[in-house]
Amino acid sequence: IAVVTNGKGKFQMACPHISAEGKQSKRQREGKSIVHYETVNGDLSSGTVFVVPAGHPFVTAASLEDNLELICFEVNADDNERIPLAGKNSLFKQFEREAKELAFEEKADVVDKLLEKQQQEFFFEGPRRRKEQEAGRSDA
Repeated sequence: IAVVTNGKGKFQMACPHISAEGKQSKRQREGKSIVHYETVNGDLSSGTVFVVPAGHPFVTAASLEDNLELICFEVNADDNERIPLAGKNSLFKQFEREAKELAFEEKADVVDKLLEKQQQEFFFEGPRRRKEQEAGRSDA
């Protein structure tokens, strides 16, 4: 469960439960167990509330003009595992060199350096903070 407290941005979630009726019913008739994910997109602004069902990968991103501030409440059932995509426990650090290069279309060393720069797992700098840092560097 997430509440946007300030700012604007975008939301995207992969959902196995929303599918084109024709495709899903055909697969069910054929007895195949192929999982088909649909993408759910949305705009976020102050006051927006959204719920991400368990096991659904999602991402939020601030708009270019504004930071995005969220408060998230997690409900973890037994055996659920939180898997961060950033920070020291990043899932990507477990990838083999070849997998990193295929996933990011970049050399593994470059990917590792990028991943190591983000120290926090759940708090990320927004565009305003990045602009402030860049302005500080150009003043030096």
